[in-house]
Amino acid sequence: MNRSYLVPVFVVVLIDFIGYTMLIPIYPYVSQAYWNSGLGVTLLMASYALMQFIFIPAWGILSDRMGRRPVMVLAIIGSMMSYLIFALSTSYTMLLMSRIVAGIFMANIAVAQSMFADLTTPEKRTKGMALFGVAMGLSFIVGPAIGGMLSKISYATVGYTSAGLCVINLFLCFGWLKETRWLQGAEARYERFLDELTPSALWRFLKQHQIMGLVGLYLLFVFAASFLESTFSLFMKNQHQATSSEVGALLGGLGCVMIFVQGFAMYRVTQWLGDRTVIIVGCAISIVGFLLFASVSAFWTGVVPGLLVLGVGHGMLYTALVAAASRRVPANEQGRALGLNAAVSSLGRAIGPVWAGFGYDQISVVSPFFSSAVVLIGMIVLVGTGIIYVKPRL
Repeated sequence: MNRSYLVPVFVVVLIDFIGYTMLIPIYPYVSQAYWNSGLGVTLLMASYALMQFIFIPAWGILSDRMGRRPVMVLAIIGSMMSYLIFALSTSYTMLLMSRIVAGIFMANIAVAQSMFADLTTPEKRTKGMALFGVAMGLSFIVGPAIGGMLSKISYATVGYTSAGLCVINLFLCFGWLKETRWLQGAEARYERFLDELTPSALWRFLKQHQIMGLVGLYLLFVFAASFLESTFSLFMKNQHQATSSEVGALLGGLGCVMIFVQGFAMYRVTQWLGDRTVIIVGCAISIVGFLLFASVSAFWTGVVPGLLVLGVGHGMLYTALVAAASRRVPANEQGRALGLNAAVSSLGRAIGPVWAGFGYDQISVVSPFFSSAVVLIGMIVLVGTGIIYVKPRL
């Protein structure tokens, strides 16, 4: 991997995700100031994810046509607008609008994954996606901690700071970030842009490259993970009286674990075990983490071990599923493939929080964690029995 390309991509992605994760620990506190309900918190996440589901495939295809850097610039500008709306919010409606705008312009996930794919050969795709995961993990260490500290000044300060990071990123994009789209000799695309977005065209693409099963597994994984993502801050606030800064510190710990798994272990583990075994083991480990959350109410024997275990399981699953799908697609369609992957993950994050919020309010505060475990058991069955085929070895 060419470091002159890799380092700028890594830094831009890291700063982008730090701005996003700074807001995670404070959403329950801001939302409940206007609508005191678990559903109100999860609706913010669901609306954001729904917009991603609708718009990410278009951003991915657009990056295949005009390059990664221009689309990344558009995404950063949109993110900056959403953070400013958040900072200026005086009602739940404005909070909701900030999440909708963020979701529309959140092209950076698919584009960033495509940039890491551009910089790696198919044989080393796991390493590329692991680096993307490291950037995400670092952002979960730094972002929530900064957001928690800044929230002591005001919640608006967090939004303005995230917008400021976007300004820094724009300067980096124009002055340092290099275009990666053409590095592997990918051919230009000449199909009409809108023709590639039709449901029939997307369906043919999934079948042609045999990634439908992998995309479906990724949907199930994100669906299960979203139960925790959408209710964790609320759970900690109500059950353990945690402050936003304490929630940020816990998410930082989760990020540390994911960095170790994705940055130092995943490439070797995948070479040794293969994608199929890694996915099954990752599901099993994550199930243990969710059950610790659901069945052990004490902080030090339930929450902390649960987060540590989930960091290992989620790190394995995320990297293996994304890398496996990317390897099956040629260089000139990485944006399209990873855009679709990101879109279905957004669908999971749109549906999952609604169920999680309902279960949290109406059934039990731990029902989202039990639900996640059930979904992951289903994934083990699908992969283990061969209903969804995953290549055993690279």
